[in-house]
Amino acid sequence: MGQRALLTEREREVIQGTDINDIENVNAYKQKIRTRVRKRIKNLEDDIEILSEEEPELADGARRSVCGPSPMFEQVRDEIRELREKLHSETGKV
Repeated sequence: MGQRALLTEREREVIQGTDINDIENVNAYKQKIRTRVRKRIKNLEDDIEILSEEEPELADGARRSVCGPSPMFEQVRDEIRELREKLHSETGKV
């Protein structure tokens, strides 16, 4: 499998319960995996924040890949709301 996302190939095997015969304490190992994944998720959040500022298209692609289109709809809705408020404050009309 090429590059990893959140899980390595080995971590996938352990989480799925396949090929774990060589692990003495599976639950402890899974806990280590959970800790690593939480850190990776935090790093992903930081990366998306940076991409939002510097490479918005890449950030949008990452959001769509992880969350589906819903966050994009929310972003567009918020932008429309802000534009309406600005238009109303400048012209008194919507």
